[in-house]
Amino acid sequence: MLDLGLSAKGKRCLTAAFLSMASYYMYFLIMMFYVPFQNTFGLSNTQISTLLTIYTIAAMPCYVLAGRVSDTVSPKICLLVSCFSMGIAGMLLATVPPYRVLKLLFFILPLGEISWSSCIKCMRMLVPDPARLGRVFGLANAFDGVMASVFFLGTVLVFGESISQPASYMMAIIIFSCFELLCGFGILFFLDYRWIEENSVTVKAEIPGSLLASLKEVVKIPELWATGFMSMVYYGVTCIVNYISPYLIACYGFPVALSTLFAIVTRFSLKSVAGLAGGLLRDRLGAVYRSVRLTSFVTIAGLIGLILLPHGAKLLAAACMLSALVIFTYGMNSTAASLTLGEYDPPSNIYGTMTGMTSIIGSLGTIIVSNISGPVLDRLGNGGYKYVFAVGIAVELIFVFSKKIVEWPIGRPGSISEMKRRKPV
Repeated sequence: MLDLGLSAKGKRCLTAAFLSMASYYMYFLIMMFYVPFQNTFGLSNTQISTLLTIYTIAAMPCYVLAGRVSDTVSPKICLLVSCFSMGIAGMLLATVPPYRVLKLLFFILPLGEISWSSCIKCMRMLVPDPARLGRVFGLANAFDGVMASVFFLGTVLVFGESISQPASYMMAIIIFSCFELLCGFGILFFLDYRWIEENSVTVKAEIPGSLLASLKEVVKIPELWATGFMSMVYYGVTCIVNYISPYLIACYGFPVALSTLFAIVTRFSLKSVAGLAGGLLRDRLGAVYRSVRLTSFVTIAGLIGLILLPHGAKLLAAACMLSALVIFTYGMNSTAASLTLGEYDPPSNIYGTMTGMTSIIGSLGTIIVSNISGPVLDRLGNGGYKYVFAVGIAVELIFVFSKKIVEWPIGRPGSISEMKRRKPV
């Protein structure tokens, strides 16, 4: 069922590429343990918001630059920079630097995000068979979910309530930093990109060598915008899912410590199963738009259930079950954008750049949905959650009609299908 048609060396390369997905855990180590981070560094909520704004602004050019380096030099460079920079940044964080230094570190932390486009490119080149696309992306999500579960659940179980103490929180950061460095060495020794290139059937597009000129050409590709729109939908639903834990606390009296554990289990442990299930469903149905349409109906049903369910501690179990259902089916679509781009099968020398650009377009979904949902909750309090989930339903409905989005670029001028008719470079 999970046969990818890889040799032993191919499997080692794929596993090494998967290790790079740990590089963005530093961000979750801050967001999942918000209060310990705040207490350890003595920060106000406004200061943390400033740090996260710096992170978001710095991440955008990182997506593009990493994608271009992945296409023109080697994705292995991006994977190594991502892992080693996070290991070093973590060691610097462990010194508990002052706020002005923290702001500089938050310009570095987005380097943890640059691994994604390079990892996807390696995956696609290692497994070129369209019939196996879903399972390889699903396997990546499963690997990511297991790694994250082991790390974050392990952190909670080992440190317990003491994680709120600066000494314990700093120790968690140091452990993470060492793990990140080990992942970097794993990539260094086991990922042979030259071998991947030599054993892959690649088609290259005629694209300018300079960064600005190449980006100008890439943004003209219709498939970029279709994939970016699919990414926007997923990012938008992710924003809605982020409100589930505070919803359970505010409306059903879920204890804060248990809600953190619930968030880790559903967002990471459940992801390992959901991502794999979503990938296998895509391969069974033969197209990503078919799988996201099916899972979106279930997600919508779960959100309707959360809207209609009365509030109160007695219904906490029911609310948790509905929440888990929504998170699971949302997780099945976690690679919808990546799979869509994989189905278009862009030329190898623009694959990374397109992936980076779709991440930027996708982040607009977070901005739009958060700026709708936040003011609603501030104005209406707990009653505003039903409107937030209604926004989630509206966003999910786009996935239901995603066939039109996916098929829109095909045959248009400048499309990938048109590129492939040209003589390869």
